[in-house]
Amino acid sequence: MIKSRCPRCGDLMGELPPARSRMKVDRDLFVCSACGTDEALRDGAGLPPIEPSAWPVTERLNLNDYIT
Repeated sequence: MIKSRCPRCGDLMGELPPARSRMKVDRDLFVCSACGTDEALRDGAGLPPIEPSAWPVTERLNLNDYIT
């Protein structure tokens, strides 16, 4: 089985289910779970999204920084 790569970061999709990217209104673009979490954190923190023209991303937000 060939594993697909995340279009946002370039990593293998992994074992967790993919997420639907928030970058498209119809949300038909799948990204890896880590990138889906990063997009949700950015949205929740009021940070601007990383546009697809800036992909692949090299850094993600750290979930632990947002858990109290």
